Amino acid sequence: MLGLSAQRGIDAVCLMGETSGYIVDPMAAASVLAVLSKLSGVPVDPTNLNDRAAEMEKVIESMVEDGKGKDEELTYIG
Repeated sequence: MLGLSAQRGIDAVCLMGETSGYIVDPMAAASVLAVLSKLSGVPVDPTNLNDRAAEMEKVIESMVEDGKGKDEELTYIG
């Protein structure tokens, strides 16, 4: 989309959060939202994202404890 916006004379920006790429990452979304909020001056309540991030941390901990994915190579594509 960014490449097409330049061709059409539309200003565009992309904010990306660092994730592992193989599991939902609400903490990355919360980080991007915080930056966007700061840049725009529009306050945003991150409570729901932070709650979801805490839930995902528990899921990840459970997966690690169970050894799931131990012998699998996790990649974004494939």
